[in-house]
Amino acid sequence: MTSAYMFDQGTPPRPAAALLLMDAGRGGAVLLGRRNEQIAFMGGHHVFPGGRVDADDARVPVRGADPETARFLAAAVRECFEEAGILLVSGPAPDAAAQRGARAGLLAERIFFSEFLAGCGCWIDAADYVPAGRWLTPSFSAIRYDTQYFLCRRASFPGGGEGGPEDEITALDWLAPAEALSRWRAGALRLSTPVAYALRSLARLPLDRALERMRRPPGVDRVAADFIEPRPGVLIVPLRTDTLPPATHTNCVIIGWEELLVVDPGAAAPEEQERLLARITDLETLGGRVAGVALTHGHKDHAGAAALIRDRFGVPVHAHPLAAGPGLAVDAPLLDEMVLALSGGPGWRVRALHTPGHDPGHLALLEESTATLITGDLFANPGTILISPDHGGDMTAYLESLERMGALSGLGMVVPGHGWPMPGHEGLERVHRLREYRLAREDRIARALAAGAAT
Repeated sequence: MTSAYMFDQGTPPRPAAALLLMDAGRGGAVLLGRRNEQIAFMGGHHVFPGGRVDADDARVPVRGADPETARFLAAAVRECFEEAGILLVSGPAPDAAAQRGARAGLLAERIFFSEFLAGCGCWIDAADYVPAGRWLTPSFSAIRYDTQYFLCRRASFPGGGEGGPEDEITALDWLAPAEALSRWRAGALRLSTPVAYALRSLARLPLDRALERMRRPPGVDRVAADFIEPRPGVLIVPLRTDTLPPATHTNCVIIGWEELLVVDPGAAAPEEQERLLARITDLETLGGRVAGVALTHGHKDHAGAAALIRDRFGVPVHAHPLAAGPGLAVDAPLLDEMVLALSGGPGWRVRALHTPGHDPGHLALLEESTATLITGDLFANPGTILISPDHGGDMTAYLESLERMGALSGLGMVVPGHGWPMPGHEGLERVHRLREYRLAREDRIARALAAGAAT
């Protein structure tokens, strides 16, 4: 299962909760806090107030919820008070001075939230909140959370407290979902996949449909989403494919929000193809439309569903002419330095870079607006790439292609054909190390042959 591939490895996730505040008086604006850049997990990202569930959260008075939901909701309300200074409880409201003192005590870990609420006769009313989804951090993250989201919609909210440069949340912003997405698109703020997913739902759908989408991403179970969107309009869907071990999946990347370019739909199994189609159908509910397929190369683990997507949506398959072969037709030749433009404000631009070696018709694809490099089978993370002359492989060309990719600058993210994406600088470092390793191995082989080795 893809959910197992993405989530059943790595560090065990910690229980956590987050609170999405929607202010009807501000036109449906939501509260986002900017996390301190120095924090290891999501530093510098804009997030909904939230954090991990503490033992004391089970003792917080919550009315109208089962014990398990209650402790997550208590954590969300507590974290909102700690991070944003907004206390959302029922009962006699503590005055401003009492709230400031309690918030300082909580942040200094001198008091418990349950004791504070009991002392002022307050409680959390679960009727004021609605579930808004549950997300697991993928396995590639060193720090992981199992987070329940709640939404609280009111005509207005009390003013919050601004964080300082040493605080966990350094700034608070009330933003309309569409405005937050526009700023993300422009590079003015950073969002995680769950936050972006919620904002896109709220920006494009009525609230009831948005909440339905947020609670259950189509095509997946209630916790483990089968995709990530680490950059705006760069959606990565790992698909189980008939690939070479240790890899089990190929990264299909869907680029764009309006016009959609489906890159490397490698799934051949019907259930994996249906999962990809479910993800595309979901994007269509947000106004997306498939405009084409692009292939890094024609191997079956990258092109298994190319014909399906072409026929289902009536769109061309873009690939290098040398990628064509039995069962794979190239409708629109994609040559070195050619650009595929996708609409949007601003749009997305996908530049083809001919990178032979693994395959004569291999391309890397550079999405220029997000500085995202889709490498295909230039390298895997983890794993290695087969360079086989029996399948069109050419080591000299491969080393030249690695050198070309290593010369790129300003990359924001690198998405390998197999395995986890990584920040641009890490991807380039991996390219350099891989090239040095391959050169050293070629040198060892040449010296062994010169010394008379026969095998």
